[in-house]
Parts: sequence; structure tokens; C-alpha cells
Amino acid sequence: MRDFPLGLREVIPDQTVPEKSARELMTINSGGTASTLQEITLADGSGGFTYVDDGRPWTKNRFVTWRTWQDQIELKESSLDWVLQGPRVKYRFQDTPILSGGVTVHETFHSVVILIPTVSSVHKLIFPHPNRIMKQNEHLLQHHRNPGFEGIPSIFAEATPNVAKEHSHVIQNTGTTPMPHLAASHLTQNDEAIFALANSVGHILVVKFSNVKGMVTVNPLKSGSYLGRLWGNLGGMLTSHRSGSEVSESVVSLAVHPLYNDVYIFGLCKDHKIRMWSSSSLDCVMVEDVLAYSATDPNQVQQGSQTHFMRKVVDVTSRRFALALFLSFAHHSQFCIIRPQMVDGQFQLDHLATIHAPELDLVDFQVSSSHLWALWTNQEGEPVLKYTTFSSKTSDTTTGWNNVVFENDLDPDFASLSPNVDPRQAHLSQLFYPGRFSIQTLAKTVSIYRRSLDITSIPEDQWTMERLREEVCQAVEIEIQNQVTEYEISDEEYVEIAHSAWNRFYSCAVQYHQAGVKPMGLICDPGSGLITIIKKVGISFIRPLDALEHLVLSGESNGLRGPEIFSETPMLCEDPALAQDVIHLMKAITLVDSWIPPRYIDEFAFSLSRLGSPDQTAKRIVQAILNHQEHEDSASMDDDEQNLQIQSQINFTQELSTRLQQVGDVAKALEVLLAILELDRGIVAHRAEHPDYDEDANRSRSQSDPTKRVFASPLGICVLAESLKQMARTRFELTRNLIVLQQLMLECGMSDSISVNTAEKIHSTFLPRSVVMAHSYHVLVWLTETVATEPQPSSLEQGLRQMAVLRISDHSNSNTQAIAELTRSSKRHLPLSELFLRGVGGVRARALLTSDSDLTAAWHSVLMPLVNISAQLLWPRCVVPLFQEFLLTACQHMQIQEYVRLLSTWCDWHCHSRQFLLGSALLNMGEAEKAADWMIQAAEGVHSDSFLVDLLFSSDSDIQPERLSVLYYLKVIELFEQFGYYDFVIELAKTAIDVSDPEDPNRTTLCYILFNHHLKLGHNDEAYDAMIVNPDQSRRKDSLRQFVVTLFERRQLRRLASYPYIDMFEDLEHIIESRARSVDLGVNNYYDFLYSFHVMKENYRKAAVVMYECGMRLGTEMFNLEGLKRQAQAYLACLNCLKLVHPDNAWIVKPIPHSKRERPTNHFHPATSPKHSHDGEEIQFASSSLYDLKIDVLEITDIEREFELVCARLKLVSKNAKDPITASLPTGPGLSAQETVSLLVNAHLYEDAIHISKIFDLERAPIVEGLASRCVTLARAKATERDAAWDWLSENNQASADLRSGSAVEAAWKLLQNILLRLEVKGQSSLFKAVVKRIFTHGATLPAWLIHEYKERNPSELIRLYHVHGYLENAANMALELISAVLGVGKEYFGLKECLNANGAPVWLPYDILDQLLLELQEYSSEDVVYKKLLSDLTQKLDGYFVTVQRVNDDMMAMKMPSSTQLY
Repeated sequence: MRDFPLGLREVIPDQTVPEKSARELMTINSGGTASTLQEITLADGSGGFTYVDDGRPWTKNRFVTWRTWQDQIELKESSLDWVLQGPRVKYRFQDTPILSGGVTVHETFHSVVILIPTVSSVHKLIFPHPNRIMKQNEHLLQHHRNPGFEGIPSIFAEATPNVAKEHSHVIQNTGTTPMPHLAASHLTQNDEAIFALANSVGHILVVKFSNVKGMVTVNPLKSGSYLGRLWGNLGGMLTSHRSGSEVSESVVSLAVHPLYNDVYIFGLCKDHKIRMWSSSSLDCVMVEDVLAYSATDPNQVQQGSQTHFMRKVVDVTSRRFALALFLSFAHHSQFCIIRPQMVDGQFQLDHLATIHAPELDLVDFQVSSSHLWALWTNQEGEPVLKYTTFSSKTSDTTTGWNNVVFENDLDPDFASLSPNVDPRQAHLSQLFYPGRFSIQTLAKTVSIYRRSLDITSIPEDQWTMERLREEVCQAVEIEIQNQVTEYEISDEEYVEIAHSAWNRFYSCAVQYHQAGVKPMGLICDPGSGLITIIKKVGISFIRPLDALEHLVLSGESNGLRGPEIFSETPMLCEDPALAQDVIHLMKAITLVDSWIPPRYIDEFAFSLSRLGSPDQTAKRIVQAILNHQEHEDSASMDDDEQNLQIQSQINFTQELSTRLQQVGDVAKALEVLLAILELDRGIVAHRAEHPDYDEDANRSRSQSDPTKRVFASPLGICVLAESLKQMARTRFELTRNLIVLQQLMLECGMSDSISVNTAEKIHSTFLPRSVVMAHSYHVLVWLTETVATEPQPSSLEQGLRQMAVLRISDHSNSNTQAIAELTRSSKRHLPLSELFLRGVGGVRARALLTSDSDLTAAWHSVLMPLVNISAQLLWPRCVVPLFQEFLLTACQHMQIQEYVRLLSTWCDWHCHSRQFLLGSALLNMGEAEKAADWMIQAAEGVHSDSFLVDLLFSSDSDIQPERLSVLYYLKVIELFEQFGYYDFVIELAKTAIDVSDPEDPNRTTLCYILFNHHLKLGHNDEAYDAMIVNPDQSRRKDSLRQFVVTLFERRQLRRLASYPYIDMFEDLEHIIESRARSVDLGVNNYYDFLYSFHVMKENYRKAAVVMYECGMRLGTEMFNLEGLKRQAQAYLACLNCLKLVHPDNAWIVKPIPHSKRERPTNHFHPATSPKHSHDGEEIQFASSSLYDLKIDVLEITDIEREFELVCARLKLVSKNAKDPITASLPTGPGLSAQETVSLLVNAHLYEDAIHISKIFDLERAPIVEGLASRCVTLARAKATERDAAWDWLSENNQASADLRSGSAVEAAWKLLQNILLRLEVKGQSSLFKAVVKRIFTHGATLPAWLIHEYKERNPSELIRLYHVHGYLENAANMALELISAVLGVGKEYFGLKECLNANGAPVWLPYDILDQLLLELQEYSSEDVVYKKLLSDLTQKLDGYFVTVQRVNDDMMAMKMPSSTQLY
């Protein structure tokens, strides 16, 4: 074990929350009874064991501790480097007290063996060795760097009660003699366990566990003399005769160790002799008097108040064995180091050293080959740890002890800094100060206050600090209420009662705390350098001091020269004179510290927390020192006391001047001391200034290499964080005292100590630097004391998205989740420094330490360099802003605000990155306005601040410097967008545009952001302005599309149409047309807007095209009444627009449906490209083959026809909806004109059908045929149906036809007459023919008017229809009348203008029809008289006709002949 010339200091890791133990207490039946436990009372014991360093990482800095009380033992394995699973186990040997001095731990190749003796049994517990465990779990090493890594198994992870039962032996007949009260044990190289148990009468029992299971031997040791053996044989009789008095040979301490191929048992007895027995022969082989190695007169020896102790000493290198004895006499105590040796076949003791002990109470001691460590308690019960060195040449001396600096005990009388502070808040801050009071302590205190509720019975793992805080408040509040006896009390009385109650609670908690931290044992491992104090609750570690801590805490150099103290400071180790000057300066600072009034110590820290100037506070301290204001009641002192105080102050001034005179060069010493205090120039800054060093790669190696996990476990990190806290607190006090010293030098004008130039340097240089140091270390102390807060799930989720936006780190998401999980799962509150070291801070610190340190060295040689590196990373002026990144990723928003506040008035380093941090924190806290202001201020450092440059833009290393500001604003804008603060996004975008270069490509993005968020907030005018100034045409078009869609969704169409759209008119049309064609017509109002927009711009033809396209789509997509109505309105609007245009331009091009515009690709293979051939060449398409599309030009008449057709359909649909009979008829808008006419006829809308037939030039015959059928049907219908016919008759009642008179049948026939007369073309009878045929089809008779009209138009056709349809008699009569009319009788009834005569126009008869009639009448004349008569009449009529014809012919011939004769 190496020397510690600068001294040592205790480090107490935070163990306020007990570790979770999933296993209950394991009870072992070891043969004891309840009376055994009551009769025997043994002191609690403890001890420890460290593994042999074999180079494997999982055994390094790993140790086992145990504690025993009564019949229970707690075994716990700890590691400073690795997280251990299941590291704690408790065994209870029922009603059998444990002999703690005999508990030993031994390490074999495959196992860890723990030997436990009790008063009636011995146990050999075998656990797997860590090497064996890791060999079975090699996969764990591959995941140890993952955030979710849960650790490696402990040797106790699978402990069971059988472990203690499998190798155990119950000692028989232990009740006949006094039970053992001492024990020792050892495990031989053959795995044989040897136990030595001694009782109060000097009997020693040896129990051997063979390596063969089940083989146990129990033998008593033989006495050291014949008389002694005689006494032993007499047994109980002699014992009874001595009345139970203890014999002088009774052993007070035992040890077992192998020597010279045998195992020997050493006993330190009450007669001050050491006896040595062989475990094989059981004989006593040596008896030596230890008084020979003491200066005490053997005749005047008197036992002291303490018992003699004996410890084994084994050299870790040579494996040589020695014994260390603690001898307690009445007047003094001493340690003797002796070594058993064999000389001439006899054992004798070789004296190595004698060391006088201080007048203290010994708790435990450990000895190595060169060091003696002793743990004591003083008269006040406070622990004291001292150490010294020795060798075989060491002379007897009473000096040479070195003290280990312990942490100060808590003061039970707590008084808050300010009387105005709420006592509840003041005491809670002390009770729940990180690492101060354990949960068990506070739970016991609460139980005292609330006797009705025993909360100590609640399992430890169910307690949380929050729950305990509530219990504490409730307990004290009940106490306060119990003390308030009066109904009404004043505020002052209540505050006094509250102070009293809280003070009592705090005092009680301090007492329980002091009981829990009492030392029980000491672990000193020479191999690893581990020094640990085992306490009743928890453990503490001993670490070395650095040079400044040594000088501050000790105040003296302890005989060391300057270069020895500053051996690790290059500027001082090579300059002894300068180093000595620094030491003398530190002595002066120590003197100043002793004169600072206590109340000003707190005031100095309080002033810094309120951003006060340290030099101004130091001036008040100087005035208090010089003006005798140490005590507040100095004014009430008498003259003698004041004179004494004045003299004391004069002595102080003289002493200070004397010490300063010992400093050769005050200015140089101050400069060097400040340089040592400054952490700006450490390895962190060195690595940052040398970019050739691949720190990321080294950090990655340190994470992946399991050998680089030094101080990586929670316990190790806690030790590291507490050491950092101690260093920061010590240096903060040093800077305070240094500022006070400089103010004293300036105030007192010590011309004999400092020169004028030095005073000027102090005022201009050193004092300002000291002020900065005070601020820096105050922030460092704040970081080690401030508790991190657990981020809420929503805040965590927001933080993850925020990290994704900033792209701060590739592992930021995993780090954020790991930190959040850590703060959430940890039952105790973690300080910011510890949380930082558990994450990225610890990884970076170990990476930097790995680069130039040997991690295989002893842990204490690695700890302080690692602490120094951690302090550099947390240093406010650190070149690497790693801590700022951590604060951001850890979602510590409240802490960020306080951190930035503490640095705001004095620190210029990374000020812009802190502004960014503050802005981010305020943004997460909902204060967007403040966040925006800070973000804008932070933009000024985007070119120089390493955090903003290296981290925010780490993935874009080739960015031009002039573009950094714009990129920074873009990232900030993304942050604000995540939170929905669009108004501040606008402000940031405007600022970014103002600072951006006109040629910056990101200016387009900024303009779009400005437009987008103006639009979201409803700032339409501002959004339009931002849109038109966008330099990128494509982004401008995208913005226009978004602008149109948004205003359409908001129904702000008037505003949309009011903008001029400079240079974007065509884009607007295209966008709206595209939207109109792509959006469902059921919710589409784009056509309406586009129509209105064109009308507003007086572009009527485009408006007509828009509405025609809308109507055309409605006719093919919306098959309902609403669709028809809208289609009719669209066509009507189209017509209106075209009629406003000059007639020569009143036409449009019919829009081509979108499906017809697409290139036909059905002749291509599905897997081939329609544009390129198999070799990549572009295919040239012939427009005539693939795009043979016909362009239709529509004029007003064309559109009017479609409009009329739609109106007819609309009327048809409306009527069908009212008429249940025709409601199911297909009346969709996809019907053709012919189909529409048919449906109109079917719906009795004859006039509409006629109108459609006219404009589309369709046949009218179906219309009249339908009406004729309806007339015949109506004539045969019932009265109700005839009455219902008036509805459709009224719809067809035109002005030219009066259908109101007569019956419905008459009105129907009258309507048919009117339509026939209107529709039939003059000189034609096709419609009449159709009507007659339809009537004949129904078997009805022709109405008189129809016959009359038909006779006038085409009588021969009517005769033929009669004949064809079987009306032979009617046909014959009509033929007779026709012949008569031709002959001149009734010609007006047949529409004949002339009759048959020589002077008239030619007339004709349908001879074919007449011949057919004659033939048919002749055929049926024999059967029917009527036909016979008709045949006769017709024959006679024809004969007369032929006679008349002959006559007329002759007359005509005669008339022609005279004229011909005259020619000749």
C-alpha cells in the first residue's frame, strides 16, 4: 500500500435509501435455544474482504462486507465499477449468537467461501466466484454499454438457506461448559475449513471441515503446561471450586494461519502471553510474553479499560505472515508487530515494531506490511481514523500518526439563516438534503412523534422520499396542534411553537443519524488500496487529498517540502522557492479563515446566490474583522473585553503581516494559486484544442471495453460525485478566504508585506480573477447540491422530439430515455452532478482518463484525476459544453433557468449557448415570449459558440459561415412549431429574413414559413405578401395552392378573389381548375369561385367554360335531384356569360374529360415503360395515332339544347318524386334526349316532350302515339282515374288549347287534337297515321274530328288503315264517300279543291285500295248482306265514276281537238 503524504479524507456516498432486497431473511436452525440468545450477549461485529486483482475487470474494485448482530448476519457485495444484481443476503442462525471475530471470507479458483462460527455451530458457505459467474454469462459483457443494462450477477444472487445448511456442524454438549465467546477461522489450500472456538475459562475447541463432504472433526486444544492440562482433566470440579472465575490463560483474541506445512492457532491471552497451537497435533508449541516488547514494567502491569486485540498481517507480495497486537494498559496503549519464526526447531517471536497509540477508544484496526490503520472514537463518541507507517527498523515512538479528515457531524441545534424563513421549509431542506438522513432514520423519528403508528414496520422498499416527506410534515403538524392549547394565538406565538416542534424533530433525527453512522469496522486492502469504514448503516471510503485540500484542511505542510506537495503541478514541482511561497500564502489564507465570523460565511454564499459581488461581501467581512464585529453584542462588552479584542485584532494583523512577509513574491504566488484554482487549462481543454485526437473513438472504446468501467457503478459514481462535492466546497471556501485576504492587504496597506506594484496587480488582476473563481466554484457547489427533477412523460416526449429537431446527438434519444428512467426509478433524489456523471459526463470523463492514465492502478490513484476531469467538464468556463447538452437532453428545465441565472452577470464563456438553453427551457415551461427573445439573442453567437456550431450543426460540417445564422433560426423555428407557437414563429422568421443574405437558398424556406404560419393564424393579407415575395417560383406556386385550399376551407372566397395575383394569374387558374377536377362535386365549390372570379375580371368566355365543365361533370357524376338542379344552374350561368360576349365570339371549346386526356397505354406490357424502350431510348409517339382527339366547338344554341334537356330531366325527376306510380322510373342525368322524350311521354309531360323533340329534331310520332293510348285508356277508365287525369292535363294545357270545358276524356282528346294539328306538317299525315294505328291497336273507334281531319289530309291512307285493321265496312263507306267527292258531291270534306270535270284540275282515286276492297267484299258478300250491298254500291259507284271519267275524257278531247284543227 502506497504512502499518502498529502493526507486522506472520508467520502460518504449517498446511502439514504436502502437497496432493494427481493429476498426475505433466511433462517437456519443451528441447535440453539431461546435461553442461549438471552444468556449470551456478544458485541456486534463487522468485516470485509476484497478480491485478488487478477486483471479481470469484474473483480476490480469489488469487495464483500458483513455485519453481525446477535444471531443475524448481513452479507453484501459491492462494486465501484459494475452494477450487481442481488448483492445482499441476510441469514439468521436461530437463537445462536454469531462469533463475529471468526467470520472470514476466502477466495478459491471457483468459489468464494465464507466461514461463520456461532456459539453452538460452524458453517461453511460456498458461493460461485465472479470469474465463474461471468464465464457462464459472457453475453452480459456485450450489452454492458446499453442504457438498459441491469448489471452482472452478484455471488449472492442465487443464495438460498441450503447454502448455510449444506456444510454445517452443530457442536454437541456446549451447555456443560461455558459457551464460546471468541472464534477464528481459516480455509487451507486444500479447501479444509478450520475453526477455533474459545470460551472464558481458556478452553479452545478446533473444528475441521474436510474437503470431503460430511467429514468433520472436533477436538479441544491441549493446555500450554502440565498444570494447565491437570486443571483441564479435573474439569468441572476445579471450575466449581474456583467459583467460575476466569483463568489467566483465557484467550482474548484468536487467529488461525498456516505456517511451515501446518496450520497454527494463535491466542493472545489475559496473562499478556501469546500461545501457539498446532491444529494437527493439538499441542501448544509456543508461549511468549508480549511484555518483553513493551516499555512497561512487567511488575506494574495493569489491564486497561479495553481488551487486547490481535490481527493477522500478510504481505500481499511476499505472503509473509506477522501478528499485530493491540495492548491496552492502564496508563497507555500500544501496537506491537511481531512475526513467528522457527529457530532451531522452536518457535519464537521476532519483534518488528512498536507503535504507541493515542488516548482514544479503539474500534478496529488493520495492518499491512507497511501501514497501520486504527479506527477510534474520542470522548464525545466521534469517530477518528489514524494511520502511520512502520518497518522492522522503526523505533518506539509516540508520534507519527496521521489523521484522516472526517466529515463534520450534524449540529442538533439547527438555526436557519434568516428569521423570516418558514421553519417548515427551512427544516425540510435540512432533513431532505441529498445524502444526509436515511429513510430508516426519518422513519424512526416519525415513529417517535406518532407513537400510535409504527411506520418502521413498513418494508423499506415501499418507502419513497415524497411519501416520507408527507409523513414528516404530518407528524410535526400534529405535534404543533397538540401544543396549541388556546383557541386564538398570535402569529409570533405560532411561529415560535412551530420552530420549537421542528427543532425537536430535527434534533431527534440527528440523534438517530449519529447512532446509525457509528463505526463498526475497518477494511484496508493492501493490494487495491481500498480503505473502507463499515458503519451500522452504510459504509464510507477514504480517499487521498490533493495539494490544495491538504493545505486548506491541515493548514500545515506536515514537514513536506513544496515540490513534494505540488508534485503533480508542473509549474511548482520544478521551482521549490515558488512552491514554498504558495505554501506560506496558504498559511496566511488559513489564518484569515479562522478570523471570519460564522455569520459572514453564510452571508458570503447567500450573496453569491443572489448574484452579489464577492469582493463587496469580502469588504464587509474585512470591516467586521477590523472593527471587532465578530459578535453582535460587542457593543455591550466592558472595556476590558473590548481592549482584549482590540489586542487580539492587532495580534491578528501582525501575524498576518508576518506570514505574508514569508512569501517571497506575493504576486507570483497569487498568480500560481489562481492558476491552480482555474480548471480552464486541464485535459478537457487540451483535448478540445487538439482536434487530431479522436475523442469520440476513444469514448466509444471506453464504453465497449469492460476494463474501462472504473467508477461506473451507482456506488462508484456516488463516491465520485461526493468527492467532487468535497473538492468544490473546499475550493469555494479557499476562494472566499483568498478574496478576503486580498481585501485585507488592500485595506490595511501592508507596505512591509506587499509592494505598490503588487497591490496594483491585486486590485486590477488578481482580485477580479478571484471573483470569477468564487462565482465558478459557487456554481460547481450548486451543481453538486441541487437535485435533479423527474421529467413528466409529456415533457419527456416533447424532449425527444426536440432532440430529433436539433439533432444534437446520435444517441440523444436513448440518453434522454435513460436519464428519465434513472430519475424515475431512483428512490432518492440525484444531484445534477451525479446524474451527469451517470450519463454522458461519466463516459466522457473515463474516456479522457483512459487516454493518459493507467486504469489498472489502485483505485485511489485513479479517483482524484477522475474527480478533476469531472470538475473540468462541469466548470462554467469549460471549452467543451457537454454539461449544457446534458441539461437539455435531461429535460431539467427548472435547473437550466437557475444555472443560467447564476452565470448571467459574470461569465462570458458560452453565453450564447446558455441563452439558447434558457430559451429552450422557457419554451418547455410555456413562456414562449421570453423563449423567443432569448433564442434571438443566442443567434449572435452562432458563428463562435462551440455548442451552437459543433453540436447543432455537427452533421453539416461544410456549411458556409454566413449561412449559420439562417440555419440556426430554422432549427429554432422547428422547435416553436412543435409547441404550436405560430405567432413567435412568424417573429423568428422575420428576424431570420432580415439577417439573411438575399442570395441565401434558405431564404425561400423562410418566406414559406412566414407565409404558412400567417395563413394558419388567419393573417390572409400578410400571408399573401409573404407568398408573392418568395423568390422560388415553385415554392410560390405551392404556397398559392395552399393559400387557395385554406381560404376555400374557411369559406373566405371573397377575400380570395380580391387579391391581384401578380404574375400568378395562370397558376391560380390552373390550381383552382385542378382542385375543381379532383375534388368531389358534392363538396366542390371551386367551380363557383372560378366562375365568379372570371366574371369579376370580365373574362366571360372563361367563366362560361368553367360553368359548362361543371355542368358536364354534374351530368356524369351526380345522379340525383340536387345534381340536376346544379347542372341546370351551371348551364344557365354559361349561357348568361356567352350572351354578354360579342356574337362572333360567343362560343367555347368543349372540355375534354380527364380520362380521355391520358395517354392510351393499354397496348403496352404492364412491366414495360410507356415512355422508354428496353434500351432506354425515348419512344416517339405519333400524335395522330395516340392523340387523335376531336375538338368540339359549342355555340349558344348547342348549350341551350343541353340546358333544355337538363330542365326537362329536372321536371321529370320532380314529377316522378311526387307520383308514386312513376317514382321508380329511371330518370338519371345520363339519359339521352330520345330516352328523355320517352320518359316524358310516360310521365304525361307531352308538351315538354314536344319541346325536346323540336330542339333535338326527334320524331314526334312516339309523343302522339303515347297521348292517343292515354286517351283510349282514359276513356275506358273509372271516374276516379278520370278525375286524377286533370293533373297532367293541366300541365299540358297550352295557351292555344282550352281544355277546361267538358270531361277529362274530352279534354284528353282535345289535347290530342291540338297537338296533332300543331305538329303535323302541312300536306303530310304521318302523325295522323300513327295516332290512328295506335287507336286501332287498342280496338277503339276513331273520334269524328280525327276522321274529319284525316279525310281532309289523306283519305286514301285512312281507307287503307281501315282496311288493314279489319274495318272493311268503314273502309267501303269511306271509299264511297271519296268517289262521290271526286265526282263532285262533298268534295270539301276530303280537302279537294276540284271535282272530276273537263275544265278542272286532275283528280285521282286509290285504285289499288279500291280493288282490294272489291275483292274482299266480293269474297264475303255471299255471307253477309251488308257486304253484299256495299259491294253492289261500290261497284255501281265505280261504274258511274268510270262513265264520268269517260265523259270527261271525251270532253277534254273535244276541247282539245278544235284548237288542233285550227293549227292545221
